[in-house]
Amino acid sequence: MESLSQSSEPLRMLSTEKAVFSRSSTHREQGRDEIEKVSNETAAGLGFVCNMGDEIVRPTKQRLASEYEDVPRTPLNRDQYPSTLPAGSRSAHDLAYYQSILNHEHNFASRTICDVFEVGLDGKPNGLTRLHDDALQDYIKKSVECSTAILMRIIYLTSIRAKNTTFASQISLQKGHAQELLQAFQVSAHFVSLLLGEPDYGAPGLHHSLDSQGKLQRQEYMCQHPRWDSHVKLQPCSVYMSVDRTTNVTTYIVMSGEDDRCIEIAKKRIEDAFSLPTVEQPPDPFLVHHIIAHESFLQSKPIITKLRHRLYDALDNVDAYGKGEKSLDRVALRALTNELHLISQDADSLVSSTEMGTMVVERMSAAHKTLKEASDATLQNAFSLVGDSLEQHVQTLHARRRWLLSYKSRKDIAMNLVFNLVTQQDSETNMSIAQATKNDSAAMKTIAALTMVFLPATAISSFFGMAFFNGQGGSLTVTSNWWIFLATTVPMTLILFLIWLKWPDILNALEVIGRSTHAGWKLVRLRSKIPDDGSDRTRVDSTSSGISSLEKDVSKIV
Repeated sequence: MESLSQSSEPLRMLSTEKAVFSRSSTHREQGRDEIEKVSNETAAGLGFVCNMGDEIVRPTKQRLASEYEDVPRTPLNRDQYPSTLPAGSRSAHDLAYYQSILNHEHNFASRTICDVFEVGLDGKPNGLTRLHDDALQDYIKKSVECSTAILMRIIYLTSIRAKNTTFASQISLQKGHAQELLQAFQVSAHFVSLLLGEPDYGAPGLHHSLDSQGKLQRQEYMCQHPRWDSHVKLQPCSVYMSVDRTTNVTTYIVMSGEDDRCIEIAKKRIEDAFSLPTVEQPPDPFLVHHIIAHESFLQSKPIITKLRHRLYDALDNVDAYGKGEKSLDRVALRALTNELHLISQDADSLVSSTEMGTMVVERMSAAHKTLKEASDATLQNAFSLVGDSLEQHVQTLHARRRWLLSYKSRKDIAMNLVFNLVTQQDSETNMSIAQATKNDSAAMKTIAALTMVFLPATAISSFFGMAFFNGQGGSLTVTSNWWIFLATTVPMTLILFLIWLKWPDILNALEVIGRSTHAGWKLVRLRSKIPDDGSDRTRVDSTSSGISSLEKDVSKIV
């Protein structure tokens, strides 16, 4: 075991909670910078276009869900977790499904690596300890044998993207160690899919166990926090908590992606909180849940700020067009429309994440109230600060959602104005075309009027100027071949009239013949490549049937 940090100051709960919610601004700004740096590095490594400034983060690879694998259901093994859980814990779950994904070898790493943080009975944190392979197995065995030796334990696990896995994710546990961990701490089967990295958009899990007198004996709460920037943060963050009131031990299992700065900062906050001197009272079991939820919420701030700046820039451009400060440019308006559309998509995603975060914290607050009511009166005061902070967190999420909906409303107004500007420009263009058409029509009327004046005289002079008429000698004589004029003029006129009537059909026939010729050459090439065994006959037959259909079309037109 490798000790990462040690702390020897006594645990005092009241000062701990105050310290958690008054973290220094320097530490928070440093965390925000680290999040931005890692987000850029992660996106660059995965082939994303990511710039935390003005650029829009967009994935360039396949969606994560496209890498999921179907779960082949195996027969239920009643001697394997989660079938070995107490009857009340297993009755409501699809045990065969959870066993199937737990039996998938590729879901687990070849080597176990996890971090463990403990708070002892004396109120002193034992620091963050990294466990490898069999060290975790020894820790689990020791925890089961001495189940009342600590007040709280937090087990941090990580996951990475991996192919040939159930949810395109592989956790940092060996398969056997994962099942031992889940069985030893009687983790609800509801958490299995969250542990293995499945993005969950359902409600958080909350389970209660009561004793024979109807009093709360054990409480489990598990949730998955929203991924505010799912283009960059691919691995979800899932948290499991159980509170056993018979042993007064709180157990956490935190699963997150590698280098998840939300959890890295939360680790530091938790360690700092339990290192400060406080009054001698046990810690609020939901303190860790709240710290992680609060840190997850803080991740949304730079993302929403970037969205707001993009929206305001687009609104400034729309206002400039509306006031006439910029000339209407269809290319620029098209780009502006696309930008507003992308803003709308991102706003919808953030609204959904806000609603999911609200659901997580509201459910967390309800579970905290249940635990608080079941606790001794001496502990009610100690639980009040976390309870009040959870309520404030819920209201903050509601306010955040209202702001996002306001952004969407302003975007819709701007989009309508852009459409109106484009419509006005189209109307002006149509008016210009109509005016030009009117001018052309006036010119054609003038030409038609002149034609009507001169055409009769031209026709008469042409007619009597032919060789069939002779006006010499003071008299008009007609030759005997005058019928040739009628014999050529009338049929030619009829032929031209018929061609004019059939001209669209003639064009269609020429197009069909062109396609038929191309298909014929293709058939010749295919037949020249047919082997003796008759393979590729299907392709030739399909081509021949295509040519036959074209010939039918030609015959119909002719």
